Amino acid sequence: MNVLYLDCFSGISGDMVLGALIDAGANQENLFNALKTLSLPESYQLIIKEEKRQGWRGLKATVQVKNPASQLRSLKDIRLLITSSHLPSEVQQTALAIFTNLAAAEGRVHGISPEEVHFHEVGAVDALIEIVGTVILLAEFKIQKIYCSPLPLFSGTANCQHGIIPLPAPATAELIKGVPTRATAITGELVTPTGASIATTLAAEFGPLPALNITCIGYGLGSQDFPQPNFLRVFIGQEKNDKTLKEEDILVLETNIDDMNPEILPAVVNKLLAAGAQDVFLTPLIMKKGRPGYQLTVLCYPQVKEKILTLILKETSTLGVRMRPEKRRILPREIKTFLTPYGPVKVKIAYLANGEIKLKPEFDSCYECALKNNRPIQEVYLAAQSMARESLTKSMAKD
Repeated sequence: MNVLYLDCFSGISGDMVLGALIDAGANQENLFNALKTLSLPESYQLIIKEEKRQGWRGLKATVQVKNPASQLRSLKDIRLLITSSHLPSEVQQTALAIFTNLAAAEGRVHGISPEEVHFHEVGAVDALIEIVGTVILLAEFKIQKIYCSPLPLFSGTANCQHGIIPLPAPATAELIKGVPTRATAITGELVTPTGASIATTLAAEFGPLPALNITCIGYGLGSQDFPQPNFLRVFIGQEKNDKTLKEEDILVLETNIDDMNPEILPAVVNKLLAAGAQDVFLTPLIMKKGRPGYQLTVLCYPQVKEKILTLILKETSTLGVRMRPEKRRILPREIKTFLTPYGPVKVKIAYLANGEIKLKPEFDSCYECALKNNRPIQEVYLAAQSMARESLTKSMAKD
């Protein structure tokens, strides 16, 4: 299985991804020819240049727009440009999923639907080239799975068409909700909305570099100079496509609670999941003196034990937590985003030893799309399930 790892040491942006993939060995001429099929009315130039940041070399990708369109572009306009091109269907669908995710975030910030979002004339061309170009190069490398490091947080302000805004930009903040992050002391934009949309749409998992047989490494440079080298590093390699059950060590943490407001418990569950718990559930109990209560059970990896324990003792009324190590076997799985008529939906895919697959659309994605389109959740769920199965069946047939 061909795998890409996005090492967001100094963040991620669309131009950094392009530069890193080209530096990893992608064919520039093929990229330029494929981008021509977009038939953009604007005249633009994609410049790839080797530069340095704090002594580290890499490639800087820059999109120069010579004659910006006089009108703003909507998501509908973007969709028409992409679907009218001669790009492969899978490239079109993936690029549209990234753009739809970006438009949805912008829409949430401004209180409008994704279809009403308009992209600034120059920014729209930048984003088109960066997003579509990224997907073209991923197809060239035949990437089947993408991992991403936790995204760096940052501070400061930036000027945009709406005036001065805080960093992370509101759209970026929307996109990285629920994504693992890490703190930095950097003042300046490390993660752009385009970069965040690429990462959150395409990454199956966020975490450390997985075990790979690494074949290519690329460095894509950002525009700004920071105290640290401003680059995105990509690793490309092969991950064993193991369809057998994986056995792993897991910790089970339990505590019984009968003396706190049950309205608080759902919030505690959400905090535990955000802190790195693999699963959290509540079991009703009848405790001493006939009191109704709950058993809080948390499954987590040993490396986050102390963080989870501290959170349980801080957020609940309990005075102690039981702990025991256990082993579990799990199916190999990944999460991919599929573009449905209602918007992008994340789908969890599990692989059985006999080659069969199990599909489960993520509820939160389905719920969000159902709300936006005023459609039943079940309708969105079934559409995502159907499109995912159709896409995977075609992909497996090619293999």
